[in-house]
Amino acid sequence: MNILNLSLEEKVNLYNRCKELYYTGDKESPLTDIEFDELEKELGLENKGYIGTHHQKSYTVKHPFIMGSLSKIQVKFDKDNTIHFEEYIPQIKSYLNKSYGVNRDDWYFEITPKYDGCSFEAVIDRDLNLVSVSTRGDGEFGKDIKPWFEKEFENNIEPYLKDFSLNNFDDQSWFFLDKLVFRGECLIKKSVFKEKYLGDFKMPRSFVAGCIAQDWKNTPKQIEIRNDLCWVYYDIREIYENESIIELDYSGYMDDKNKKYIPTYSYLNIPGFKPNLSDGSMMICKYSDIGNFDNIYKAWEEYRKNCEFELDGFVIKPCAVFRLQDRTRTRQEDCVAIKFTPDIVDTNIIDIEWNVGKTGEYYPTGILEPVEIGGKIVSRVSLANYDTSITKKTGIGSKIKVSLAGDIIPFVIDVVEPSDILNIPNDSYIVENKNGLHLMKKMTDKEQMYVKFLNSVNVLKPDGIGEKVAKKLFEIYTTDNIVNLMTFPKLWHDQLDDSKSSQNIRKSLEERKKTLTLPDYIQSLGIENCGEKNSLWLAQKLSGLRTDSKGIPTSIIELSKDSEFCMMMMNRIELIGIPLLTEKKNENKIPVILTGSPKPTYNTKKEFLANFSQFVETTNWDECQILITDDINSTSSKMTKAKKKGIPIKTYLDF
Repeated sequence: MNILNLSLEEKVNLYNRCKELYYTGDKESPLTDIEFDELEKELGLENKGYIGTHHQKSYTVKHPFIMGSLSKIQVKFDKDNTIHFEEYIPQIKSYLNKSYGVNRDDWYFEITPKYDGCSFEAVIDRDLNLVSVSTRGDGEFGKDIKPWFEKEFENNIEPYLKDFSLNNFDDQSWFFLDKLVFRGECLIKKSVFKEKYLGDFKMPRSFVAGCIAQDWKNTPKQIEIRNDLCWVYYDIREIYENESIIELDYSGYMDDKNKKYIPTYSYLNIPGFKPNLSDGSMMICKYSDIGNFDNIYKAWEEYRKNCEFELDGFVIKPCAVFRLQDRTRTRQEDCVAIKFTPDIVDTNIIDIEWNVGKTGEYYPTGILEPVEIGGKIVSRVSLANYDTSITKKTGIGSKIKVSLAGDIIPFVIDVVEPSDILNIPNDSYIVENKNGLHLMKKMTDKEQMYVKFLNSVNVLKPDGIGEKVAKKLFEIYTTDNIVNLMTFPKLWHDQLDDSKSSQNIRKSLEERKKTLTLPDYIQSLGIENCGEKNSLWLAQKLSGLRTDSKGIPTSIIELSKDSEFCMMMMNRIELIGIPLLTEKKNENKIPVILTGSPKPTYNTKKEFLANFSQFVETTNWDECQILITDDINSTSSKMTKAKKKGIPIKTYLDF
């Protein structure tokens, strides 16, 4: 899926859709994990987006306390296919530094697998009854999957729990124990998946999520699948009647004399729970060991090769005695998941598919000999545009290296064997301008109108109006040069019949008109180089607001000076009733001055600000409330001025 040219609204909708598919398992997500992570980061939602999926009617099981998620750090290759491990150490420590206490050098940290499965929670009462089993859901409520877990409970949990005795607890604590909460991942072994289910599903995780999302009907097929599922636990917690919680994970201490790790709760002998130090499925390290992050990462990559389950990374967290105990947070602040770099694989371009964009330009997609990257079969890759294909010689027969690193779609890392065979469409012609060569589709006037009209529908996205309905609306007024869905909405009302579908179209247009903004409308016109950012800039210009031309294409700047275009737009604004933009005041935001670089946590200052909506950047020292720097010991002029004015100074890592 090529989503590079999607609007912000389309990207947000795609993000929400992928989250829904990830957790519900209705069908496979159109994006891989890496693609999704990059999209989440681009939207400013990395480690901040909502947990699970939005609350659904099927989410009927309330978790005893928030079932949160982990913040993550994506390890990447640079342009030379090198990983700079040292850049990630400050990021990791910024999470671990939030754990309980101050003398971290003497603490122990656990490093455990991050399984690529479906998260679940099982609640068991003091009488050893299985109370509920549910998915993560929205973090507060989950879907009931108890029938899928019952055999696991009978075979692997209940026998061990029955061995509990009062010797494991003092009488008082056992008396007040309310319930045990098991949390973990539902998985399937890679070998079983490839042997039995690979034809119907591309990824083990999507298979698992799709299965346990089904209502249990006790069919032979469901029973067979249930027998193939595996349940692995990453923590067990005791909840007492006074609502206090004790975490029973891998916590313990290192016996330095005997060089042996001693788990605090060694009586917990649940299969699938306690990792094995000897086989590499768990590491115990000290705070100082994080400085050898390259060795830690490489050890887990090696373990991944032989693991019977899919891994997409590993988790670093303090042992339980050092961990924050705030159970109201959706993300555990003192823990972090490290995600592996995706593989780089060799494959061949066997064909090229050309698709027409909103301006009538053809864009190439390479059809590949299918390869597996990051647990997903990849058979398509964006080749950017005609000029790039000519320059890099990514033609039919090219041997290329493909990865998912550093982009939100499968990405051509290198061309090993070039090819000039592009198989360009017969109805195309080449246009050259300062941006290079462009392959354009030869279209009739009607086809050009339809491309623009369909673009307006795809940008505005009124409920219930997709391409099929759009074509019906377009055919009504092709003779009147209607190329935008919202230009003359009253015309559709007059021409549509009284059927229920027509009534729904009228209602949808009316509702969309209520929320239509000037930037929306400008973007829907299909103007070249006019995506979300440039549409907002043009809308500000037309509204008479102050604008910054930095980064705005010359063609858009010139368009804003075109009196004929401006007059036409003002007439349409008045006709449709679109409100002009007004100056937004940064009320309740903290004015800050930024200096230095926010790396390695954030690539740019803009990215930093996108992640902290409470701040607004200013250059006015009289209104500045905080100076944020990358070096607290810097002697720069800004640091000197901030100190002289008594302005608080913070570093990027403080947030």
